[in-house]
Amino acid sequence: MTCQLFFTKTLVARVVRYRSMESIRDFFDWIADEWSVILSAPFTFLLGFAILGYLVWRFTRSSFEVRVANYESTISLLERRLQRFDEKLDGATPDEAKARMDELEARVEALSPRRISPAQREIIAHSLRAYSGNSIHVSTDTAVADSGTLSRGIAAAFSAAGWIVKTSICIGIGDPPVSGIALRVSKSSQLSEVEAAIADTFTAAEIQFDIQSGFEPNPHNNPASVAEILVTGRIH
Repeated sequence: MTCQLFFTKTLVARVVRYRSMESIRDFFDWIADEWSVILSAPFTFLLGFAILGYLVWRFTRSSFEVRVANYESTISLLERRLQRFDEKLDGATPDEAKARMDELEARVEALSPRRISPAQREIIAHSLRAYSGNSIHVSTDTAVADSGTLSRGIAAAFSAAGWIVKTSICIGIGDPPVSGIALRVSKSSQLSEVEAAIADTFTAAEIQFDIQSGFEPNPHNNPASVAEILVTGRIH
């Protein structure tokens, strides 16, 4: 019994040494070094080795079960998210969902106050600076809530380009433009160079507008305006 206890303590000490081994070759070297101890009590060695193997197996199985449980939890969470996403789509295909999103964005944009962005102002100022000194007339329909903000932004952009800006207000338009912005010129079918430059600049700045004929500059203004920009409400 004393020999077995001594061997068991020795085996535990050897196992602790084995835990620091880095390869199978180290394990076989350890077996060769301890062979004499193993032969002195083979049953105890096999029993200890079996217990050690069982403990390693239990630890490995427990770790594996934890990992499997974590994976199952993650999969369950993803399935619930996918189910909620499907419920929100209400059976719609990805293309139909995108169409709904585009429609929603269009509605939000239609309800948002219109204004000239810094990028649009820079495009207008840069593109029309070659025609500085000309005069432009900006009219605002005061019956539309956001027309004042938009017309002031347009006037500021033309001023930054070196243009002379004249402003006026009106209430109610007989022939309102669909886009809410009208570039009124003398003849829409025959634009002058400066009128075409304004139209091209608005297009480059992605400003929606309509071209209307019938603008007549005020002869009492000096210099006379080359065109009129009318800001009113959009027609939906």
